[in-house]
Amino acid sequence: MIRNLSKITLALALSLAIPLPAHAQSRGDAPPTELAQSTPREAGSSARFRVIERFPERDPAPPQIPSIAPTSPFAPIIEDVERNNWASAHRKLQNPELRPLLNDDASLRFLAATVAMEAGHPAQTLAILNALDLEADLPSLADYASLLKARAALATDDAHTATLAAASVDDQSLLYPDALTLLADALQKAGQPEDQKRAVDVLELFLNAYPRHSRAAAAREQLATLLEAQNPRRAAELFSHIREQRPLSEAAARATQRLRALDAHLSDAQRQLLDDTTPERALTLARARFDLHQSERVINDLNAALEQWPEDAPQRCEALYLIARSHTKLRQHSAGTPVYDRILEQCADTDWELRALYLGGRGRWNSGDRQGALALFERIWQEYGDHSYADDAMYFAARILRSEDHPDDARQRLQAQLSRYPEGDMAKDAHWLLLREYFDRDDFQAVIDHVDNLDKTGEDDLYTKGRLHYFRARALLQAGRTDEAAQAFIKVAHDHPMTYYALLSFNQLASLQSDTTGLDICATVGPACEDHLPANVSSDPVELPEDLQRDPGFQKASQLLTLGLTSLARRELTALRTRHASNTSTLWALASLLDAAHAYPISHDLARRHIHGWMDAYPTQSTRRHWSIAYPTPFKDALTRYAEQRRLNPAIIYAIMREESGFNPRIESWANARGLLQLIEPTARRIAQKDGLGDFSFDLLFDPTLNIRLGSAYMRELADQTGSHPALIIAGYNGGFGNVSSWLKEFGHEDLDLFVENIPYGQTRDYTKRVLMSFWIYSYLYGDARVPALPFTLPSP
Repeated sequence: MIRNLSKITLALALSLAIPLPAHAQSRGDAPPTELAQSTPREAGSSARFRVIERFPERDPAPPQIPSIAPTSPFAPIIEDVERNNWASAHRKLQNPELRPLLNDDASLRFLAATVAMEAGHPAQTLAILNALDLEADLPSLADYASLLKARAALATDDAHTATLAAASVDDQSLLYPDALTLLADALQKAGQPEDQKRAVDVLELFLNAYPRHSRAAAAREQLATLLEAQNPRRAAELFSHIREQRPLSEAAARATQRLRALDAHLSDAQRQLLDDTTPERALTLARARFDLHQSERVINDLNAALEQWPEDAPQRCEALYLIARSHTKLRQHSAGTPVYDRILEQCADTDWELRALYLGGRGRWNSGDRQGALALFERIWQEYGDHSYADDAMYFAARILRSEDHPDDARQRLQAQLSRYPEGDMAKDAHWLLLREYFDRDDFQAVIDHVDNLDKTGEDDLYTKGRLHYFRARALLQAGRTDEAAQAFIKVAHDHPMTYYALLSFNQLASLQSDTTGLDICATVGPACEDHLPANVSSDPVELPEDLQRDPGFQKASQLLTLGLTSLARRELTALRTRHASNTSTLWALASLLDAAHAYPISHDLARRHIHGWMDAYPTQSTRRHWSIAYPTPFKDALTRYAEQRRLNPAIIYAIMREESGFNPRIESWANARGLLQLIEPTARRIAQKDGLGDFSFDLLFDPTLNIRLGSAYMRELADQTGSHPALIIAGYNGGFGNVSSWLKEFGHEDLDLFVENIPYGQTRDYTKRVLMSFWIYSYLYGDARVPALPFTLPSP
């Protein structure tokens, strides 16, 4: 019974006249978006290993977030925390020798309380926190400690303490939404009628401020349950919302039961929504299943439903579209074709028609019906010429004509596309396809003239920047104009720093010197390369702006990172990024601090996706630190050991790791690939057996060392199959050696540059370019080769 306490709570947190918290107003009602899928960082390990690093002794130490010394008895505990190994951390904390150290440091006691809670010992958590004055002892983390205390108290049925602790979280804290839901739980648990009413008030406040919060669905169900007796119409409204927004959830099933019990209070519209046989309900369920990739269920359910619907049901077009798209997801292109045809027949002059033309055309193309695809694509640019699909359709038609051995028709189609849509997003690809045809017929002057006549290329991404001018240089070379070709390659390398085509250009320049055997291509090329990539490069430190140091969120995040609580810090870091988004120097300082704290999934992602323009120039003394943040070297001991054992360049392992997982050891893809190097179970199990690992289990792939062991073994296998060619190892890692072998047989006579452009799978083609670029950057930053050698002649299949 907490009747008196309820008044305190109401005064503290339930004044429903209060405005939305400032952080809700500034960011909207959605919770902060995470910087990256992040997992425990690697702490205290950098001192235990090293890789070759270019002049590391000359790099000033960057500003750092304080960290626990590797020799501290708490270091192994924090390492467990970073890996979410709560039981192990809890066992270690029971060591009596740690008690004096814990008593001297409130932040370590907060860590111990967190570990106890996550390990399933809430009473212990509560005892630790009850002994602290949270505001005085933990000024930066008082809100985190209060929320933890509320959780622990609730878990031990102490509603009094839970209510006080949750109500003490300030409305400016990022934890305020979580505190509101805990406060509602505590008040409901208290059991008194007035507490129940105040629980309702808290939940209404929460849903008004945060309607799309991750806990909103649970809050709606909780609120609806509380209101069933006193306000059944509002309860029915909430249950109906759950049923419509989360139709496949268990909460929706419970909501359906409660709505049937509330039948006397339902409106006609709510009662109609309870009818599971209506077309709208069938579509609601199908949309949810489509989003969950339950493609076969979507096809079966909607085909059955369509037989029951009237011919003029307005939902028919969307239902057919979901069926067709589900066939496409399953790569059942032939089965999807007649469904797209039904959409074209039954849904003319609607938005569904255009979608069916585009996706139906691609489906026919994939199933081998090229003439049918051409007919649908032509309708797009003829009937929907102002839509963004139009230039895509013309480009696809040109590719089909080219594959059908109609080069003249293909050329005319591409020229028409560029004339009609010179600024279209497919213009750069149309230009390239024209150049490719000129290369096929050895018309090198046509390549040169085409590029020279362009005002701009439209090349705006990693996969195309510099492509047209690189192949112009290539045409000059094949036309025997060697000096002009050399100058053209130099210009590509100058204009497009550290890109895939700059890497190719430097290798072409080395080939002109008749020396591609050296470890460092840059030394062969001479000043044209060395001026951009000097051998002796130091690094300026990243300064820590005062406004970042003063930011309370930075202080919270720093302390949480120090304790290894990366998952808790991530929310503060995301908010920091948002608050300082317009200040590039502050973002770099934040990224540098995170890097120094070994929070690599977050730090590299901040540089990679949220700071722009820094890759427009080669690394210099003032920017080299930026590059090392974006391309870090975590897990050095294991990676270096297995790179040496497998006779692999560490740069290629890091390049693939960065692409596959973003250095997140616990990530799992939709295809169930796991860990740092994203291994699927069949491949991992085969490699484990081959490598003598007898006790392998799939869960072990989340262990960084084992994942690197098996991933590097797989790379060695690919290297043995591809003559250790970096580009082929990379392509094989993404597309499989079986595909690489087929491509080598089909067009392996081409030089490397044209071979990569010929890779038919867009994902693998782009992956190969992107990872080769990273391979170069890692080689430059940490290895012996400022520019690694890439043989243009490929091995025989």
